[in-house]
Amino acid sequence: MLQKFTELEEAVRTTVALLDTTLPHISVEEWQILRDLQTLLEPFEEATRAVNGQQYMTASLVIVITNSLLDICKEVSPRFAVNAKVFAKQLEKEPNERMGTVKYSSTLAMRTFLDPRFKTIYFKNNDAMEEAKKSVI
Repeated sequence: MLQKFTELEEAVRTTVALLDTTLPHISVEEWQILRDLQTLLEPFEEATRAVNGQQYMTASLVIVITNSLLDICKEVSPRFAVNAKVFAKQLEKEPNERMGTVKYSSTLAMRTFLDPRFKTIYFKNNDAMEEAKKSVI
């Protein structure tokens, strides 16, 4: 929805200007915030589609998706508007609080390690990776 809205920016601006009504005008700064939010949320949409598109989600994907989304939130572009940066910090905080223990799950770590697509690439915690290796070997 946000993507379509930002794609229609010119049409929305023109329509609001031509109608000359009491509709609120979206400022240039607000349009930039919307584009920044769209950029931030695209990976979350892709992750959601990947998970929903499968019959079932494999355990090896849990750590991969969680760590990838957290990395994206940490690497917020310096050109982003202040409001978008605040939103990114909140996006980073929420999954950490809800799924922070995922990276310490020996079961999920072992499944990720055994998956030939991932092996040790997505491990952020070396202890968890070493523990997964020991469990397998």
